[in-house]
Amino acid sequence: MSHALAVTGLRGVVTVDPDGTQILGVRLTAGFLRISDAGLRGLIPPGVPLMGDRIEEGRVHFRVIYRGVEGAVQARPEVSPAGRLRLEIISARALIFPIPASMITFLFSSMAPDKPGIHAGEGGHPEIDLGEILAPAGITLPPLRHVHSGRGELVLTFSE
Repeated sequence: MSHALAVTGLRGVVTVDPDGTQILGVRLTAGFLRISDAGLRGLIPPGVPLMGDRIEEGRVHFRVIYRGVEGAVQARPEVSPAGRLRLEIISARALIFPIPASMITFLFSSMAPDKPGIHAGEGGHPEIDLGEILAPAGITLPPLRHVHSGRGELVLTFSE
């Protein structure tokens, strides 16, 4: 994959003003978002101490910096009951030491950044709500219905 993000299979409605000269909003009803390793690195907003690293079959790898110590976190991408991208923390390391996943989820839930679309979900696992992130731009996104991670690519399926 040569792109960072690819959007395909879009269906939806564009709302325009009465004159037909200005787009007022876009309501998507379905679509796919393909995210490459490079896209993952650029997906997380500034100020969040989490950086995308790479995507593998069934796992997404992140780097975390906490109080000057860099660590590595592996997460399983899932769909949350709220239709968000849930990153279930499955392992973590700082330097050469393993860290319990429960400690990472506790830290995230207690220090979750106050950023639109970033939430501490069930069990403190990070959740990303792309619909909430896109809402200020006038784009309404349906809930996430399916997620698949393969070598170098994360595929998100949205539909009503």
